[in-house]
Amino acid sequence: MTDKPQAKNAGRTDTKKIASKVPKEKETALKNTQKSVPNHAQRMLEDLDPEHQKEVKDALEIASIVLAGKSIETALMQVRENVKVVFKDHTRVNLAMDRTFKPHYGQDHLETIPFSAEIHKDGVGTFAIHVRKLGLTELGRREVEGMLNGTIPKPVEYKNREAVNGEKPKALAYLYACYGHLIKAKAFYAHELKAINKSLYVNLTTTLTGGLSTIMLTKSDKVTHDLDLLADINPIAHKAMLNSYGRT
Repeated sequence: MTDKPQAKNAGRTDTKKIASKVPKEKETALKNTQKSVPNHAQRMLEDLDPEHQKEVKDALEIASIVLAGKSIETALMQVRENVKVVFKDHTRVNLAMDRTFKPHYGQDHLETIPFSAEIHKDGVGTFAIHVRKLGLTELGRREVEGMLNGTIPKPVEYKNREAVNGEKPKALAYLYACYGHLIKAKAFYAHELKAINKSLYVNLTTTLTGGLSTIMLTKSDKVTHDLDLLADINPIAHKAMLNSYGRT
C-alpha cells in the first residue's frame, strides 16, 4: 500500500521534469528557425554599392544618436570625422581659394562659405578638396555644444553671479553679457539656455514679456536648422528625421 503513492508521486515528478524540458527544446528550435530566416534588410543593404551602404549606415546611426537625445552636430561629428587638408605648392588652388574667400576676409558673416576644387597629379590621380570658411553661426554652435557636453566651461549660474560696482546685474543684462555674441550669431536656442544656465532661464521665462522666444531662437527653429543641415549632408537621415519630428 505504501509503495503505490510513492510510485504515483514519482510519476508526477517525472512528468514535471519532462514538461519542464519541452519549452526549452521548443525555444531552441525557435532560435534555430529564426537563424534560418533571411534578414531582408541586411540583404537589401548588401545589394547596394559600398558608397550607398555607408550612406544608409550613417543615416541610421545619426538618427539613433539624435533620438537618444544628442544634437545633430554631435551626431555628425561622431559619425563622420573631420578631414584636414594641408596645402603645399598648389599655388593655383590657393589663388582660387583667395578669390572665393577674399570678400569675407576680416568680415563678420553668419553663413559658412564653401570652396571646392580638383587637383590632378600625374601618376597619382585626381583629388577633390572641400574647404569651408566657417561663419559665426557654425563657430557659435561649436561653443554651445562645448558648454552642453562639458568640454567648454559654462558661465557662472545667474543665481551665483557676483555684484559689479556693488550691484548684481539684472537677468537680461546678464544674458547678453554672457551669451550675447551667440544670440547675435543665431547659434543659441532658448531651450539650451535651460541646460546651460537654469536659474537665468527660469528668471527670464517668468519675467520677460512675451517669453524668451521674443529674443532667442526656439526649439522649433532648432529642428528646422537640423533638418536643413541633414538635407545637405545625408538625405536618407534627413528623410528619417522628418518622420521622427512629424514634419513633411
